[in-house]
Amino acid sequence: MNRPVSAQQAPIGSELGLRIGALPALSYRFTPAETHLVELLFARSNQSLLFTALYQQQQPFGPAGFYYRYGGGFSLGGWNQRLVSGFDMQVGADYYLPVVPVVVSLDVRPWLRLTGLLEASGELAATVRYVF
Repeated sequence: MNRPVSAQQAPIGSELGLRIGALPALSYRFTPAETHLVELLFARSNQSLLFTALYQQQQPFGPAGFYYRYGGGFSLGGWNQRLVSGFDMQVGADYYLPVVPVVVSLDVRPWLRLTGLLEASGELAATVRYVF
């Protein structure tokens, strides 16, 4: 288990958890480099099945364990039996709990769907992940 020791040391490792927002999702995030994150989201509801991949930069701020991040990526899936794809952005903050291997996140993710469902929208969501 790799977690930050100070506000200047970025967490390295993998995280798995649940994203709670307008479209709940399973979230897997890993750190390919010290300040870079890749997040994969898999969301399913009655009307949709959506896969999102995001590349993000992460920087420490404030007290130890707090980080902010920003980035973007793409999404692909189905909505009401139509294929949809588009671009996603994400800005958020993470807090790595000091005693247990858990990270709590809050972020906003605007998106632009270009095929199947022309839409510009977004959501505010919270995510809880286990760090391993």
